[in-house]
Parts: sequence; structure tokens; C-alpha cells
Amino acid sequence: MTTSHKHKQPTRTSHSKAFAIGIALNGAFIAIEVIYGMISNSSALLADAGHNASDVLGLIFAWTAAWLSTLKPKGKYTYGLRKSTILVSMLYNTPHFLYQRRRLLS
Repeated sequence: MTTSHKHKQPTRTSHSKAFAIGIALNGAFIAIEVIYGMISNSSALLADAGHNASDVLGLIFAWTAAWLSTLKPKGKYTYGLRKSTILVSMLYNTPHFLYQRRRLLS
């Protein structure tokens, strides 16, 4: 009994355009929320602008990690930097983790 079992290698696609559009749209939305939040003296709009700013920071971190993971292996990094996506997500979430830990332990 012979079976054919072949795997296709996944093709690497660049999401740079999507990251750029997402960052630009969120950045514009942040500016609009800050402007109208100041005009209307709305803390809700200003708080949402701050939340969106953290989303933009997350997009920048993810874009950087996606770019790092596409670099070719060389020298000491024989596997390349594909694991950088995991490390960057841990780096991005560390301040939140430390804040929650401090809040719960105090």
C-alpha cells in the first residue's frame, strides 16, 4: 500500500502595506479624538485616544517582528529570527503584566 503524502511549503507574504494602512488610519483617528476631546472637554474621547495609541504601539511592534522574521539566517542565528514574533509579543505585554502583578500584590 503506497500513499502519496506531500506538503506544500507556505509562501511568505508581506503585510507591510496592511500594517502601514492600519497605523496611518489609527493615527488619524487618534488625532481626531484628541482634537474633539479637547474641544468638547470629553475625558472619554481622550481615554479612547490613549487606548488607540497603545493599539498603534502594538501594531508597530508586530510590524517590526514580522519584518525581523523575514530576515535570512546568518552567523549565530542559523534559524533566522523567526521566533522574534513571540519575543516581541512578550515584550509588548510585559509592562501590563508587571502592573497587574504589582496591583494584586499590594
